Amino acid sequence: MNEYRILAEKPSQARAYVETFQHNTKKPVYFEVSDPVLPSDTTITLISQVGKERIVMSGQSS
Repeated sequence: MNEYRILAEKPSQARAYVETFQHNTKKPVYFEVSDPVLPSDTTITLISQVGKERIVMSGQSS
């Protein structure tokens, strides 16, 4: 499975990106977004949070 990540430098930049796309889901340290122009499995993450979503998600049961 491919991962597509849009990196934002500031929270306001991430918020602007998220608002642009049709669907979004807020996760603990990133947003999942979907839109006809995006590949599936696209996330928006702050640069300072890169890698932390793995830690958060690994603590959750499937």
